[in-house]
Amino acid sequence: SSGINAEYGGLVCLWDEDYLWDTKYCWIGYPSKIWGMKDKIYWYYMIEMGYYLACLVIQFFEVKRKDFYQMFVHHVATVFLIGMSFVTARTRIGALVMLVHDFSDISLEACKMTKYAKKIDAANILFGVFAITFFASRIVYYPYSILYSAIYETRSVTDTDSPSLRIINTFLFVLYILHCYWFSLIVRLVATFAQNEQPEGDLRSEDEAPTSSGEEKTETDKKNE
Repeated sequence: SSGINAEYGGLVCLWDEDYLWDTKYCWIGYPSKIWGMKDKIYWYYMIEMGYYLACLVIQFFEVKRKDFYQMFVHHVATVFLIGMSFVTARTRIGALVMLVHDFSDISLEACKMTKYAKKIDAANILFGVFAITFFASRIVYYPYSILYSAIYETRSVTDTDSPSLRIINTFLFVLYILHCYWFSLIVRLVATFAQNEQPEGDLRSEDEAPTSSGEEKTETDKKNE
C-alpha cells in the first residue's frame, strides 16, 4: 500500500542521515551545505509531492466524507510545505515531516484491509495500534521534536528568522491543529469500541456524507455493505 511504501522508502532514504537522530543537524551548515541535496532525498521529495498532488485532485472524485474540508486543507498545506521547503533549502526538516506523517498510515491501511476482509478482531487490534502510533508520532513527537526544531533550534544554530521560515512554521501549526482534530475522532472511535459497538465507514473520518448522486444511504444499503 502507499503508506507502507512511503514509510519504508523514507526510512531507507533517511536512516543514515544524522538529522534523523538529532534534529539540530537540520540547520547546521544552512543554507550552503543543504543546497547539495542527495539524489535519494530529491526523489523522496518528488514522489511525496506527486502523491499529495494526486490526493488533492482525487479527493474531488471520491465519496465526500465528513472531514472533506479538513482533508483538503491538509493536502494543500502539505503540498505547500513540500514545495516551500524544497525551494528554500529546508529539505532536511521537510523530510522528517513527511516521514512522521507516513508512520501511522501503515497500521491504518492494514486496519482497513482486515476490516474489508471481515477480520474484525484483527481490525480492532490494528486500530488500537494505529491510535497509539498516531498519538506518539503526530501528537507527541511532531510538536516536541519537529516544531521545536523549526521554531527554536533553527534560531540557535543559524541565528536567522526569515519570513519564509515563519510562513513554513505557520503551515506546520496548521497540520498540528488537523492532527488534534483527527485524534479527537480517533478517541471517539475508541470509546465506541469500548462500548462493544462496531463503527461503520472509513476509519479516517467520523462518517460518510451522502453519496455522489446526492442520495442518502438507506438502512438496507448499509446492511448490504
